[in-house]
Amino acid sequence: MKKILAFILGVALLYSGCNRTNPKDRDIQKEETILSGQTVANLGEAPDFQKKSIDGRTIRLSDYQGQVVVLNFWATWCAPCRREIPALMELHEEYKGRMTIIGFALDEEGNEVVRPYAEAMNINYPVVLDDYSYGDKLGGIFMVPTTFIIDQAGIITARRIGEISKDDIANRIERLLTN
Repeated sequence: MKKILAFILGVALLYSGCNRTNPKDRDIQKEETILSGQTVANLGEAPDFQKKSIDGRTIRLSDYQGQVVVLNFWATWCAPCRREIPALMELHEEYKGRMTIIGFALDEEGNEVVRPYAEAMNINYPVVLDDYSYGDKLGGIFMVPTTFIIDQAGIITARRIGEISKDDIANRIERLLTN
């Protein structure tokens, strides 16, 4: 039974996201509680970061203290990631001032491919480049897309591995904004 469940989970992950191109050995016990995309009560405090956005601005998580923050780890070559972007852009506009989205592009080619792609898509939220180093501080990025939702106090309240719907993110944002 465990083998069948593991096979089904593996197939589901294969179709819901793109595998990381340079995996590292990790402790993934915490990951098992959230692979289904369910909200986990508390995954810990999100560490601050300071990254340059693709347009040269300095972005810090602490700049958004008091807001809900959605961190979306993605890559230009990932089809599920590309499908999520329009919904993320809509949410960024709908919740402006109360919630922000920060995209973490994981393309090895960096700004050479990310900036033209973001400009062509008219991405309206900050996009920073990451080499998995910040994702590692959050427990690891095992495939893209991976999305973290952080509450107003800086606590990671949800992590979704694989594609996430606009409605799912909106519901989670609404719950945090009304608490």
